[in-house]
Amino acid sequence: MVADILQGGFHTVLALRHHNNQWFRHWSGPIIFLGYAWVIGRAAGGKPRRTYGMGFVMALGVALAILGERLTGILLRNDVFSTYASLAYIVSSALFLMDLIRDEGDDPVASKPEFWLFSAFLTYGSGTLLFNGCSNYFLRRLPEHLILLPWLANAIILAFCNILQTKVFLCPKPRSS
Repeated sequence: MVADILQGGFHTVLALRHHNNQWFRHWSGPIIFLGYAWVIGRAAGGKPRRTYGMGFVMALGVALAILGERLTGILLRNDVFSTYASLAYIVSSALFLMDLIRDEGDDPVASKPEFWLFSAFLTYGSGTLLFNGCSNYFLRRLPEHLILLPWLANAIILAFCNILQTKVFLCPKPRSS
């Protein structure tokens, strides 16, 4: 989350100075994706199937980041990679969330930090999927007075996801006796 905030701040500074900031996203996006995929995999538990599955998701993400950079160039958004990242968040979070709900146990599922984490990534992935897939189209085709609208909608989704991620830290902690 800290890396995502730093990336966003750097992007904002470049944008406010009217500099292209997409070259930085090509480098920082995969690093943040690897961190988030690692967090999702750790929160899902240490079962070998999940560990290897998230390792495959991470490796494929890096490969698609490199391929996407070759296809789109360094000055446009890497829509291939960012769309894949959204899909990876949707699928992995949905699967792990279903497992968590299925194995609820005595505690309500909403009292578990994993529930809020997977919900945040599911919301993030599904909320940004269309934006990530169409962002280069928006950059090329939208008139200047409408260009900020997709980014505003995306920012609102990200703010909601940050609220869900904050709930992870507000869940009651188990007490030792």
